Amino acid sequence: MRHPQLLCTMRLVTLSLILASCSTSETPPKQATSPPLPISTRPEISDRANQVMPEIAEQGEDTVFSYTSSRRRDPFRSVIASSVKRPQVKGSLPPLQRIETSNMKLVGIITGVNGPRAMIKTPDGKGYTVRIGTRVGLNHGIIKKIRSGNIAIEETYVNVFGEPRKREIIIKLHPQKEGLE
Repeated sequence: MRHPQLLCTMRLVTLSLILASCSTSETPPKQATSPPLPISTRPEISDRANQVMPEIAEQGEDTVFSYTSSRRRDPFRSVIASSVKRPQVKGSLPPLQRIETSNMKLVGIITGVNGPRAMIKTPDGKGYTVRIGTRVGLNHGIIKKIRSGNIAIEETYVNVFGEPRKREIIIKLHPQKEGLE
């Protein structure tokens, strides 16, 4: 029976300490701010700077520097965005070239005398029949292979160095669910 009394006593002591610390109306003392540290002007550093760049040392502090951007690249524009020049197509693009390849779904594959064909479903619910050589996607991809379980699309993209590279995108007929084998 003494344990509940001890617990109650501990709670009262803790509460009184909290109230005592909050009840003081004094403002906390201001912390002393140290004066700003002087910039060290060590003679060996300034002499070395005058030896390395004498023309700047002679000009002094009153010199105004200017930058002319004629025939130079703007340093605030992306290198990749400025180097990518997609061909401008007049008129409207076919529906399959207006959709990203990652948003397409492979619904079915048909093999026959005229060669293999595949059925692609777009996010708007429409289905399109494609064959080898059909252009798809925003990056001017071309369907290279139609196999029994997937299709292979070859796209051209620009890497971080601004160089065009080719990649192969595989769209599977029955993508495996995460966690299921």
